[in-house]
Amino acid sequence: MNVVTELAESSLKLKPKIIAIAECPLENGDWIHFEGFTCYAETQATKYGCAVYIKNEYVHMFVVERITPQYITLWTAGTEITFAYQRPQAKDFDPNNEWHQNSSSILIGDLNAKHTTWSTGPSNPAGNRLKKWMTQRNMEVRNPHAVTHPPSSSHPTGTTLDLAISSNNISLGITLINIPSGDHLALSITSDIQWRECADRPLRYDKANWDMIRAELLLLDNKQDDPATVQRCLTEIVLRHTPRARFRAKAFWCDSLNQKKKSIRSLIKKRPKDPELLALKREYRKAIAQAKLEANSKALQEETDPECFRTIKARQTRHPIPALQKIDGGIAAEHPHIAQELQDALYGGEHRRTSTRIKAKAEPLNTGILNAAIRQSPNGAAPGPDHITTRLIKELCRLREDLFLRTMNKAWTQGIPDTWKNSNTILIPKAKKATYTSAKSWRPIQLQSILAKVLERAAVQRIADLGLLENNMYGGRKQNGTTDAIQALNDTITNNPGSYTCLTALDIEGGFDHLQLDKVCQTIARKSHHLAEWVEHWGTNRATSYRFNGKNSRAFATDKGTPQGSPLSPILFLVSIRDIAAMATTNFPTTTNRILTYVDDILLVTSYKKATSGQEAAQRTLENLETTARNLGYTFAPTKVECLHIKTPDQHRLYPHIGKTPIQEQKENMRWLGYFISNNLKWDYHIAQWTKKAMRTGYNLKALTS
Repeated sequence: MNVVTELAESSLKLKPKIIAIAECPLENGDWIHFEGFTCYAETQATKYGCAVYIKNEYVHMFVVERITPQYITLWTAGTEITFAYQRPQAKDFDPNNEWHQNSSSILIGDLNAKHTTWSTGPSNPAGNRLKKWMTQRNMEVRNPHAVTHPPSSSHPTGTTLDLAISSNNISLGITLINIPSGDHLALSITSDIQWRECADRPLRYDKANWDMIRAELLLLDNKQDDPATVQRCLTEIVLRHTPRARFRAKAFWCDSLNQKKKSIRSLIKKRPKDPELLALKREYRKAIAQAKLEANSKALQEETDPECFRTIKARQTRHPIPALQKIDGGIAAEHPHIAQELQDALYGGEHRRTSTRIKAKAEPLNTGILNAAIRQSPNGAAPGPDHITTRLIKELCRLREDLFLRTMNKAWTQGIPDTWKNSNTILIPKAKKATYTSAKSWRPIQLQSILAKVLERAAVQRIADLGLLENNMYGGRKQNGTTDAIQALNDTITNNPGSYTCLTALDIEGGFDHLQLDKVCQTIARKSHHLAEWVEHWGTNRATSYRFNGKNSRAFATDKGTPQGSPLSPILFLVSIRDIAAMATTNFPTTTNRILTYVDDILLVTSYKKATSGQEAAQRTLENLETTARNLGYTFAPTKVECLHIKTPDQHRLYPHIGKTPIQEQKENMRWLGYFISNNLKWDYHIAQWTKKAMRTGYNLKALTS
């Protein structure tokens, strides 16, 4: 066993976060590979250099400089750690010039510096220089007289060559590890540094090598049509040929650094031997180090300070989740604790349904249905945990149509595998919230596998063809969008000339989360046993992990309701509230009530000629709506109920209420389904609002291009 292999095995047993190697033979490509670690070293490294391995899940801001000797510096949580190597009897390491030191700095390495205060035997020039430098900065060797170079012919008593240097305010625990194949003992250093876990580097799907991906799709085994196997193969293809985004290595860059860089380049061209050049380079390196430290401190503040979070929230497209207030009054600050609080607050903990099997015979899906489902999938849709994109599925369908058809039909007849049910949940801040330290201030959206979404869209079409939905139910399927709902509303009002109209908008609170899937499946089973069994199987063994602040949490069981973000959830919700849409409204001789539903948004349209009869009819209908919704397991959100009168004088207005809470009346405009409905039934205000939004977008685009 050589020293490289033995060092690798000895190091991993200690479960370190950082591994540093000095004076190791790396010039011939004899690199040590540590699983789960990223290596940082010069590409032309020699045995006089050093290499640093950092565990992937920890943030590291580093500078790699090939000077003499080679050294590597990294910053984390405000602490600077430098790993260095100095050749014996060399004078090429000067901490004053090469190291940006402060009170939170640590210097570790084989410096070949001997001094009587930390080593046996006489001092050498390198040790005298290092001792003088440490005295000036109140630093000291933290492992004095710990023999790291065993006794030999040249050193009969052994000596301390590998040093850990820092100030006393940093707690370091140092032990020695014997590696028989090596000529030095290794230092094992523990510290109380608060490590900050880093964000995973996202895949750059726009930079994928599609030529190689297509070639691998053509080589897929035609007999391997198992849905889980196909998903695994596609994921492996994506990961092999899609690069990951680089760390924000230049997030610290500023104009002053750019000016210093230009000055150095200009001086190199004009006077390459000018002594001023060396001073400029040293100043430039120190400025970079200081800028990185400041950028790291700022990033920490933005993630931990609630005031800073609220300030930057409106200017960011990706919002970091701050520490959350727990239901029991505590504070969830760490990533796992925040994820648990989100699960408890949004879903009431983990839920698991009993897994079912599909027994009914299914009518197979044809190419036309699947192609239509693929066309409905947006090209820019965010992929799920399997990293499979819409474009990849389109390429698979184009190049291997037979394999794709057989795979999807297996998932249709036997049920989708559990790996298709895994998802990543992202969190979007709800608008106009006073604070975002509550889990209820965030809206969860589950990013599912695109493979599962394609099959769900095919299931949506099959459910829509069953005829379970009423004509006044919109959303969840083609040709029943928001425009159709608004057109139906406009026709309802205009078809009652000479009548006053009161619009009452209601919102079902937590609709998807409270959907009772077993009852929905019973309704579907009246028309199709296989479809009911497939939906029931689809709703079991679901798991999601929360992705926020650049990291994924552990998987949580989420077999409660239906997931937001799924194409199947809206139509299943519509099936669950079909009793609300079909309920008989209370009509009087001069009053007409009509209900319009768009998924979980319900609108009651009351047309009346007398306020007394209109008030009574509207109130009775609202009470019936509340009772029916309660029987289905739903409740209306009191704060989201509002009403608007169309062309109605004050003396003829209605004043309905939900329970004992009066409904808030909008005087001029009410927003429903993204449309601004005016009290005079004109659309001037709606057009003006969207014109402002379009102009704002245009100005932003103009600012970007300039």
